[in-house]
Amino acid sequence: MKATAITSIPTAAKLMKVELQVRFILIPLAILAVVLPGIAHGVWTARWAMTEEPQASGSPPGELSLSLPDWEGEDAKVDPRQLAHAELAGCIARRYIQRNDGSQLGMLLACGRPGPTVVHTPEICYPARGYQAVGALEKKEIDLAGLAKAEFFIRIFEKPNPGGAADRIRIYWAWNAAGAGWKAFANPRLKLGFEPVVHKLYVVQPLNGAGAVADRACADFIGELIPAMDKNLFHSS
Repeated sequence: MKATAITSIPTAAKLMKVELQVRFILIPLAILAVVLPGIAHGVWTARWAMTEEPQASGSPPGELSLSLPDWEGEDAKVDPRQLAHAELAGCIARRYIQRNDGSQLGMLLACGRPGPTVVHTPEICYPARGYQAVGALEKKEIDLAGLAKAEFFIRIFEKPNPGGAADRIRIYWAWNAAGAGWKAFANPRLKLGFEPVVHKLYVVQPLNGAGAVADRACADFIGELIPAMDKNLFHSS
């Protein structure tokens, strides 16, 4: 009769060797699972920052000129408590007036660490002021003289007015890091999370009432604002 082959049974020593090999693989993976989120969060919240001052990567916002070719700006007061609450390193708020027809636009430029700077969008901030988003979120490219096109998110917001028609505004917003261009990132946390400083720009366009501003005028304003602003912030030519 032909003998049947018997499969060898692992010895205790072999089993221990395999167990140790598995442990050597799993332990580093477990460490990475704990450490990597901590590293990302540390950079995101600036706990492990490369520089002490966000302005190290750009001029302070207060150095921007009030005058543009067709617009004249007026500084608006920024409550230091709001600035601290938003965790921003610097911020300027202005009203710009068109010299020819008196049209007015609002502008806010802020800078700081990526975490708070990208999280606080108009969709987060404006509902606290009584505004609600209306319609879909849009993107728009705007031509700039001598620079790459700027890309903005755009959304309309409404605030009820018991005495008449609702107050309607359109807000443009975008981010810029190290002068790499103004962009409307679908995932700004991913794109900007490891930058030492991020700049954020809002432009607020009134849509109704005596102060309504045409879309073309708003685009022309942004086309004048950004080249002058980038020259001061990022020392671009």
